[in-house]
Amino acid sequence: MFTNKKINDIIYIEYGGMKNMKNKKGFTLIELLAVIVILALLVAVAIPAVTKYLNTSRKGVFADNASVAISAVRNQTIIDGASKLEYNLDDINKLLEKELKNSPWGKAYTEAKVIVTPTTDNTTKITTYDYKIFLTDGTHCIGSKTTAGGYTYESEQTVADTAVNDTNC
Repeated sequence: MFTNKKINDIIYIEYGGMKNMKNKKGFTLIELLAVIVILALLVAVAIPAVTKYLNTSRKGVFADNASVAISAVRNQTIIDGASKLEYNLDDINKLLEKELKNSPWGKAYTEAKVIVTPTTDNTTKITTYDYKIFLTDGTHCIGSKTTAGGYTYESEQTVADTAVNDTNC
């Protein structure tokens, strides 16, 4: 028959005794350093990729906002028949359900202009409209400011995330 002492001896032998238990209580310093180095490498690779992804996404939203502004002006032009040829930020916001307040970078839009240029074909007498935009939050823009204080506008067909720039805004 087994006594308590024998059961304890069996358990002690089964699990390698106390000597081995003392050696199994944690990770070695080398193992911890290896894990830290691997995590640091993963973070070093991930942060630039995430930053690039976020910046590309913000540029896309900025370009989409410019496209929405042009669409609102286009709709108003269809309704009014081009009674107005230049729209500023306040005019554009009156046409939109959700106003253009902040850019994707969290900065308030400081300026927006949409220019409507009507062109009438003399043979068919059909009028077509060209829409160009300048939109900025002070740091990022679609289009650009000229040194003379004027604007360079981006045409409706070229408004895309690649049109967003960080210079001459």
